[in-house]
Amino acid sequence: MTFTSLAKKQHFVSSAVVRTFLTSSCDFGAYANLFRLFLNSFIQRFDSENATVRFPGYPSVNGRYQDSIEGFTRFFPLISAWLSSGRQSVINLGGDLTVDLDDLVRRTLRNALDPKSRGYYGKISNHDNRVIAAALISLSLWQLKETVFENIGEREKQMISDWLNQVNTVEVADNNWHLFVVMVNAVLKRLGLPYSSTQYAKHYNRHKSFYLGNGWYSDGPEGIVDYYNAWEVHPFLAWIDQIDPELDRTFIRRTTKQFLESFIYFFSPAGFPIFGRSICYRLALPTAFILAEAFGWSSLKTGTARSALNAVWRHFLQRGAVRNGFITQGYYGESLDFLDNYSGPASCNWSLLSLAAALAHPSESEFWTIAPIPLPIEHQSYELSLPAAGMLVTGKSSTQRITVRLQINEAIVATSSNITISRFSLAQKVIVRFLSMLHLFDYIVSPTMPYQIRRLLTRPSNWEVKYKLSEYHSDKPYCID
Repeated sequence: MTFTSLAKKQHFVSSAVVRTFLTSSCDFGAYANLFRLFLNSFIQRFDSENATVRFPGYPSVNGRYQDSIEGFTRFFPLISAWLSSGRQSVINLGGDLTVDLDDLVRRTLRNALDPKSRGYYGKISNHDNRVIAAALISLSLWQLKETVFENIGEREKQMISDWLNQVNTVEVADNNWHLFVVMVNAVLKRLGLPYSSTQYAKHYNRHKSFYLGNGWYSDGPEGIVDYYNAWEVHPFLAWIDQIDPELDRTFIRRTTKQFLESFIYFFSPAGFPIFGRSICYRLALPTAFILAEAFGWSSLKTGTARSALNAVWRHFLQRGAVRNGFITQGYYGESLDFLDNYSGPASCNWSLLSLAAALAHPSESEFWTIAPIPLPIEHQSYELSLPAAGMLVTGKSSTQRITVRLQINEAIVATSSNITISRFSLAQKVIVRFLSMLHLFDYIVSPTMPYQIRRLLTRPSNWEVKYKLSEYHSDKPYCID
């Protein structure tokens, strides 16, 4: 099959799966079909020997190789969730295409983490994206501890330990990245492998120092508040608490409950009041609701997590968040003006964490069998103050419109009329695509090149519109014209 015919087939299949999902009741079968769609697209581009996947799309400044490592590691939690729920390992994806997920995982880990392998992921350096990869591999290994980890040899366990422990020897960004190191050490400890108790405590306590109140954390010492709380901080804390109950259970569960009790008021079937960076992670917004319910300590009614999940996936799939079997690089469809330069073609698969959390539930569990309950916006209007996070959330039930007012920005009197949005031009898009095809983009954006050259081919930051508007609305996302 030629690349063109394969692309046409993927487009046809993807469109059919999305249409079916949108006309369904969003039950287990509908989400399982999405899993098979994403898995099919993943397998088509999977390089087993090199333990990488080259997803289509615009590259990040981290380089082609790092982007391809993300191709596997950001998809790995979805595979591990499917397997950990006791579902079949061998899946037929249509025709003669069959994949054994258990075998895929074993071979990929061997090729990625064996220093003698061609696909070895290599040495982790300071501020290296492979720290994130290590956290996702660790999470996936914990989910597969009984089916995969406990059935591999001592040499393979040593390779896993050696590669993951590198995160304890490097510097990481002073923000949510601390939780990646915490995740790795929690899993190493739980699996009975060497870990650093010193680094474990150091990074956890540093991240804990960012706690503001009302369940919200700042993303570092500067006090920036955004939705990393939803798609990374609280999901990771929920997983870490489940992995290692001895770490800080009382605090983690109390603050995550507080966060979820207020965050449910941000959700509407008609949209989400997005602000901040990494907007291509948007489908992961409901992840923490699902985990808290799965682990048995959510203070919200059963059915709430499904409601949040359905609202998000329905809304975004209706507007182009999935195309040709891939998560798009943007908010609805492609939004390169707002796609951060650290985000590559596979970065958007962070969105799959909510799907992974949902599919970790067996199909016969209450999560799938109890009907979703209405979201707060569907039966009442409200105004909710979150003083510690500097937010005022208002919802109008008649229109299902939600507005988040960033009270910290009111002094700036920032409006869309006095904040300029920078654009990533068509010419820049064409040049980047061309250089990527020739494997030259990494060279052009490397730190050795003059800044004036690099900035011509990197995407705009648009930091002010992401963070400095006084209000953000669910029906008028800042990133959509």
